[in-house]
Amino acid sequence: IVLVGQASDPSTAQADWTQEQAKAQDALTKNVPPGMNINFKLNDTNVPGADKAALAGFTETMSGVTITASAIYLLKGAYFLSFSDLALGKTPPSQADMEAQASTSLGRLP
Repeated sequence: IVLVGQASDPSTAQADWTQEQAKAQDALTKNVPPGMNINFKLNDTNVPGADKAALAGFTETMSGVTITASAIYLLKGAYFLSFSDLALGKTPPSQADMEAQASTSLGRLP
């Protein structure tokens, strides 16, 4: 899942950071089967080129299948960017992998 948003200016983007981060997290938990409890662990991180960055992840087992996810939320100027990776029965990208892709992706924003 990739989400990109643009505020009218960097000040507005800074003010909207928490709200946009919540929208991205909501998109990751949409259509979750009944009885499945997803608890994201969210931690601030530093990514070169980002004004703000946070990593999220979870691990859940359902019907014997392990479901894991990694997500990163980024703010650069007036732009908000989030991407995530969902993995069934395997290891999701590491924090270092997510941060490396974040640096690449941020370099492609205006």
